[in-house]
Amino acid sequence: MVDRTAPDASVTALVAGLAGRAKTASRRLALLSRADKDAARCTPSPTRSTPAIPAICQANADGLTQGREGGHGRGLLDRLMLDEARIGRSPRRSVVAALPDPVGEVVRELDLANGLQIRQLRVPMGVVGMIYEARPNVTVDAAALGLKSGNAVILRGGSAAAASNRALVAVIRQTLAASGLPEDAVTLLDEGGHDAARALMTARGLVDLVIPRGGADLIRTVVMESTVPVIETGIGVNHVYVDRGRRPRQGARAGDELQDAPAQRVQRRRVPRGPRVGGRRVPAQGSHCARGRRGGPARRARGEPTCGGGGRGIPTGVRSGLRDRSGTGWR
Repeated sequence: MVDRTAPDASVTALVAGLAGRAKTASRRLALLSRADKDAARCTPSPTRSTPAIPAICQANADGLTQGREGGHGRGLLDRLMLDEARIGRSPRRSVVAALPDPVGEVVRELDLANGLQIRQLRVPMGVVGMIYEARPNVTVDAAALGLKSGNAVILRGGSAAAASNRALVAVIRQTLAASGLPEDAVTLLDEGGHDAARALMTARGLVDLVIPRGGADLIRTVVMESTVPVIETGIGVNHVYVDRGRRPRQGARAGDELQDAPAQRVQRRRVPRGPRVGGRRVPAQGSHCARGRRGGPARRARGEPTCGGGGRGIPTGVRSGLRDRSGTGWR
């Protein structure tokens, strides 16, 4: 059922103010050259050498403590965790910086018989609202991609990651200002509860696009309730793929490599469902059906075949009993 109740007036005014400033910033971002955007390193996130790292880690630790006291599960806590190692080894800055600048790219050209030339160009959307769950990494990703594409972003993250998001966005805005770019290119909307998300989704004329990232329930809610255009993301199914031309290492270690891949950090949403070599599933040895690499039980995804027949089955994916962050089952 779609909730059409109008958000609280004060929250609507708050969102309108933030979106108005983001709209102003977006006009400047749309005119930036790639050099200007890359000068801010696209991902204006902290590095190991900056004094921001301890502040971010402390804010994250405080949030984790509140989460444990609030009964958050181990999987959710792992998604929330930031430490020096995770921040320092993130490849996102170099990856985004290496991307071509999409702004101004000619998609197609057409010359009419009367001499008129028509070109279709890629241009920024303007202000993009990101609504996502408890993932601090999305905060950095959205800021990086927004800047790279010449868009201002308004971030609405999950309450469980509020402390981390505040610390990250503070550093991002400082980095933008130091680079001579408008701070309001990245804005965090961390007040107003559900009314704030609904106000963001209905801020036509101020917000040009909304992108939800999270579970199926979140995506469905945004798609149904938003009056702003939405890019509907999916949840997908991933596989580990080994090209047939590559000769995997022989023996039990090869089986461990392939069969363990789906079980690494199983709390993450898009874990691979199973190994394939040249498009075909890789059968497992009996020992791998009986146990995981670390001695635990083999794990499989809902709907995947179980081990059986003396180990002739294929243990893939993760165990169906795992719960996602919404508590409604793994998707």
